[in-house]
Amino acid sequence: MSTEIETKLELTKQAYDCLMRECKIITYHKFLNVYYDSAGKLAQQSATLRLRYQEKHSTELTLKSLVKTEDGCRTAIEIEEQLPACHIPPRFLLVSKDFPLIFQARLKALGLSKFKRIGAMRVCRTVVELSNGIKIELDKITLPDSSIIFEVEIESLDLKVHKIAVKEI
Repeated sequence: MSTEIETKLELTKQAYDCLMRECKIITYHKFLNVYYDSAGKLAQQSATLRLRYQEKHSTELTLKSLVKTEDGCRTAIEIEEQLPACHIPPRFLLVSKDFPLIFQARLKALGLSKFKRIGAMRVCRTVVELSNGIKIELDKITLPDSSIIFEVEIESLDLKVHKIAVKEI
Protein backbone atom coordinates (compact mmCIF):
# COMPACT_ATOMS: atom_id res chain seq x y z
CA MET A 1 0.00 0.00 0.00
CA SER A 2 1.38 3.41 -0.93
CA THR A 3 0.37 7.03 -0.99
CA GLU A 4 0.46 8.95 -4.24
CA ILE A 5 -0.07 12.60 -5.02
CA GLU A 6 -1.13 13.32 -8.56
CA THR A 7 -2.21 16.24 -10.66
CA LYS A 8 -4.24 15.46 -13.79
CA LEU A 9 -5.01 18.08 -16.39
CA GLU A 10 -6.98 17.68 -19.58
CA LEU A 11 -5.08 18.86 -22.66
CA THR A 12 -6.13 19.96 -26.11
CA LYS A 13 -4.84 17.81 -28.96
CA GLN A 14 -2.58 20.71 -29.96
CA ALA A 15 -1.04 20.97 -26.47
CA TYR A 16 -0.59 17.18 -26.34
CA ASP A 17 1.10 17.16 -29.79
CA CYS A 18 3.36 20.05 -28.78
CA LEU A 19 4.52 18.26 -25.61
CA MET A 20 5.09 15.05 -27.59
CA ARG A 21 7.28 16.98 -30.07
CA GLU A 22 9.22 19.07 -27.57
CA CYS A 23 9.83 16.67 -24.68
CA LYS A 24 12.27 13.79 -24.43
CA ILE A 25 10.34 10.50 -24.70
CA ILE A 26 11.28 8.02 -21.96
CA THR A 27 8.79 5.15 -22.39
CA TYR A 28 5.58 4.28 -24.20
CA HIS A 29 2.88 1.82 -23.06
CA LYS A 30 -0.56 0.76 -24.30
CA PHE A 31 -3.10 -0.73 -21.93
CA LEU A 32 -6.77 -1.29 -21.25
CA ASN A 33 -8.23 0.01 -17.98
CA VAL A 34 -11.43 -1.71 -16.83
CA TYR A 35 -13.34 -0.14 -13.94
CA TYR A 36 -15.63 -1.73 -11.35
CA ASP A 37 -17.99 -0.43 -8.68
CA SER A 38 -20.56 -1.74 -6.25
CA ALA A 39 -23.81 0.17 -6.82
CA GLY A 40 -21.82 3.42 -6.96
CA LYS A 41 -20.44 3.03 -3.43
CA LEU A 42 -16.81 3.52 -4.46
CA ALA A 43 -17.63 6.55 -6.60
CA GLN A 44 -19.49 8.11 -3.64
CA GLN A 45 -16.22 7.88 -1.68
CA SER A 46 -14.07 9.20 -4.57
CA ALA A 47 -12.47 5.78 -4.86
CA THR A 48 -11.77 3.62 -7.92
CA LEU A 49 -11.21 -0.07 -8.54
CA ARG A 50 -9.39 -0.92 -11.75
CA LEU A 51 -7.99 -3.89 -13.63
CA ARG A 52 -5.22 -2.86 -16.04
CA TYR A 53 -4.40 -5.13 -18.96
CA GLN A 54 -1.09 -4.63 -20.70
CA GLU A 55 0.15 -6.88 -23.50
CA LYS A 56 2.79 -9.39 -22.35
CA HIS A 57 2.35 -8.36 -18.69
CA SER A 58 0.38 -9.63 -15.75
CA THR A 59 -2.94 -7.97 -14.96
CA GLU A 60 -2.71 -5.20 -12.37
CA LEU A 61 -5.45 -4.71 -9.78
CA THR A 62 -5.59 -1.24 -8.21
CA LEU A 63 -7.77 0.32 -5.53
CA LYS A 64 -7.38 4.09 -5.09
CA SER A 65 -9.01 5.88 -2.15
CA LEU A 66 -8.99 9.67 -1.93
CA VAL A 67 -7.35 11.13 1.18
CA LYS A 68 -7.50 14.84 0.30
CA THR A 69 -7.38 17.39 -2.50
CA GLU A 70 -5.13 20.40 -2.08
CA ASP A 71 -4.04 23.04 -4.62
CA GLY A 72 -5.44 20.90 -7.46
CA CYS A 73 -3.41 17.86 -6.35
CA ARG A 74 -5.16 14.65 -5.37
CA THR A 75 -3.63 12.60 -2.54
CA ALA A 76 -4.75 8.98 -2.55
CA ILE A 77 -3.95 5.72 -0.86
CA GLU A 78 -3.22 3.14 -3.53
CA ILE A 79 -3.20 -0.63 -3.17
CA GLU A 80 -1.80 -2.49 -6.18
CA GLU A 81 -1.34 -6.18 -6.80
CA GLN A 82 -0.16 -8.10 -9.84
CA LEU A 83 -2.55 -10.89 -10.83
CA PRO A 84 -2.06 -13.72 -13.31
CA ALA A 85 -2.70 -12.55 -16.87
CA CYS A 86 -6.40 -12.61 -17.69
CA HIS A 87 -7.55 -12.05 -21.25
CA ILE A 88 -11.22 -11.24 -20.80
CA PRO A 89 -12.29 -8.73 -18.15
CA PRO A 90 -14.85 -10.42 -15.92
CA ARG A 91 -18.27 -8.82 -15.71
CA PHE A 92 -18.46 -9.37 -11.93
CA LEU A 93 -15.87 -9.71 -9.17
CA LEU A 94 -16.50 -11.28 -5.77
CA VAL A 95 -14.38 -9.95 -2.92
CA SER A 96 -14.08 -13.35 -1.18
CA LYS A 97 -13.10 -15.19 -4.39
CA ASP A 98 -11.39 -12.81 -6.82
CA PHE A 99 -9.28 -10.51 -4.61
CA PRO A 100 -5.96 -10.90 -2.78
CA LEU A 101 -6.20 -10.77 1.03
CA ILE A 102 -5.04 -7.15 1.37
CA PHE A 103 -7.90 -6.07 -0.90
CA GLN A 104 -10.42 -8.32 0.85
CA ALA A 105 -9.75 -6.68 4.21
CA ARG A 106 -10.04 -3.14 2.83
CA LEU A 107 -13.18 -3.83 0.76
CA LYS A 108 -14.94 -5.79 3.50
CA ALA A 109 -14.22 -2.87 5.88
CA LEU A 110 -16.15 -0.70 3.42
CA GLY A 111 -19.03 -3.21 3.50
CA LEU A 112 -18.49 -4.29 -0.12
CA SER A 113 -18.67 -7.89 -1.35
CA LYS A 114 -19.45 -7.79 -5.10
CA PHE A 115 -18.43 -5.53 -7.98
CA LYS A 116 -19.82 -5.02 -11.46
CA ARG A 117 -17.83 -3.88 -14.48
CA ILE A 118 -18.91 -0.29 -15.22
CA GLY A 119 -16.64 0.78 -18.05
CA ALA A 120 -13.32 0.69 -19.79
CA MET A 121 -10.91 2.86 -21.72
CA ARG A 122 -7.84 2.29 -23.87
CA VAL A 123 -4.79 4.31 -22.90
CA CYS A 124 -1.64 5.12 -24.86
CA ARG A 125 0.76 6.49 -22.22
CA THR A 126 4.01 8.23 -23.04
CA VAL A 127 6.32 9.16 -20.19
CA VAL A 128 8.27 12.26 -21.18
CA GLU A 129 10.85 14.47 -19.55
CA LEU A 130 10.32 18.22 -19.45
CA SER A 131 13.26 20.57 -20.09
CA ASN A 132 13.68 20.95 -16.30
CA GLY A 133 14.09 17.15 -15.88
CA ILE A 134 10.64 16.47 -14.37
CA LYS A 135 8.96 13.36 -15.78
CA ILE A 136 5.27 13.52 -16.65
CA GLU A 137 2.82 11.08 -18.22
CA LEU A 138 0.98 12.05 -21.40
CA ASP A 139 -2.14 9.97 -21.98
CA LYS A 140 -4.19 9.58 -25.14
CA ILE A 141 -7.40 7.97 -23.87
CA THR A 142 -9.95 6.33 -26.16
CA LEU A 143 -13.40 5.93 -24.64
CA PRO A 144 -15.95 3.25 -25.63
CA ASP A 145 -17.73 5.71 -27.96
CA SER A 146 -14.37 6.26 -29.77
CA SER A 147 -14.01 9.80 -28.50
CA ILE A 148 -10.48 10.74 -27.48
CA ILE A 149 -9.28 12.65 -24.42
CA PHE A 150 -5.76 13.94 -23.87
CA GLU A 151 -4.37 14.25 -20.34
CA VAL A 152 -1.17 14.99 -18.54
CA GLU A 153 -0.46 13.40 -15.16
CA ILE A 154 2.17 14.55 -12.70
CA GLU A 155 3.04 12.19 -9.84
CA SER A 156 5.31 13.24 -7.01
CA LEU A 157 5.13 13.33 -3.23
CA ASP A 158 6.60 16.86 -3.46
CA LEU A 159 3.89 19.47 -4.20
CA LYS A 160 6.57 21.87 -5.48
CA VAL A 161 7.28 19.45 -8.36
CA HIS A 162 3.62 19.63 -9.37
CA LYS A 163 3.65 23.44 -9.42
CA ILE A 164 6.91 23.60 -11.43
CA ALA A 165 5.66 21.04 -13.96
CA VAL A 166 2.29 22.76 -14.39
CA LYS A 167 4.06 26.08 -15.09
CA GLU A 168 6.21 24.47 -17.79
CA ILE A 169 3.29 22.68 -19.43
